[in-house]
Amino acid sequence: TYKVNEAYEQALKIFQPLVRRTELEADMKRRLDFLRRYKATVFSVGRRLREAWQSGDYAAAVHDYRRGKMVVEDDKLAGEEEKEALRQFWRGQVEPEAEHLRQSILSQLVGDQAGWQRSFDNYYRLIAMYKVLDPSSDPMRVWIDDYGQRLLRELDSHALQAIDSLAVLRRSWKDEYMGVGAVEGGLVRSLLSLI
Repeated sequence: TYKVNEAYEQALKIFQPLVRRTELEADMKRRLDFLRRYKATVFSVGRRLREAWQSGDYAAAVHDYRRGKMVVEDDKLAGEEEKEALRQFWRGQVEPEAEHLRQSILSQLVGDQAGWQRSFDNYYRLIAMYKVLDPSSDPMRVWIDDYGQRLLRELDSHALQAIDSLAVLRRSWKDEYMGVGAVEGGLVRSLLSLI
């Protein structure tokens, strides 16, 4: 039995490093396969989102975000370790870029950059993209509220211009018709009292 134990220990000294290297190689292959498998769908999404919010070309990036999010949330991933790695990457690398993209889209929907030059189809596309990036939000309500406020400001501005124009007209009519005395208390006076 002594020779068997000695042979066993000798075999362990020889084969244990080989077994460890084989296990390490298998682990490395599994990790590389993991990186290759999710390179296009998850690991490049952050870069694409950054490029999109810098260039203003949102559609493809939002599509990639949706696809990557489905992969990250998929329960059929191989192992718990892979799931957690993808989730951590997503939270740390993709979500900050998605937030920049959300803010960029929101600035196109509301505020000074929104303007009046876009068609409602363009606004609808921006709202749909924002909804993909933040499903719990209500970008339609935000846009409608802002659009209504801009309409009211525009109407106020035009109303003030119209009132100023009418005041100028009233003074000129008063000087022209009332000063000459051509029309006393008639139609002009009743119209001027409305102003």
